[in-house]
Amino acid sequence: MFFVKYANNYCIIGDLTCINIHHLTTDDKALILALRVEKRWNVDKMILEFPKKQWKRHTLYYMVRKIDQTGSAARLSGSGQPHTISQDLIVGAINLWSKHLMIWCYRRKAAIWNIDY
Repeated sequence: MFFVKYANNYCIIGDLTCINIHHLTTDDKALILALRVEKRWNVDKMILEFPKKQWKRHTLYYMVRKIDQTGSAARLSGSGQPHTISQDLIVGAINLWSKHLMIWCYRRKAAIWNIDY
């Protein structure tokens, strides 16, 4: 059994069932923020009013809790992974790894052929 990504769906090939994966867009977040702050709608009301959005209940609970705590739907600045790392760091790591690999291969061949080095 394995997963295949098709559009926004992950299909399990063994069982032929699909799991819908929907992420909130910035427009969705703005809409949820406006509905929560201005009209004080709860999660169930949002799901009933916008069934075509296919929002997940847990995702809306998370967004509503975040809006209630911070007053904003935006992510915190600095959250997430750094996008890039230094090219020198990558080259240095590859060079170090290749040296260790060459030493290991040389020692492995020497052990196989009973050669003293």
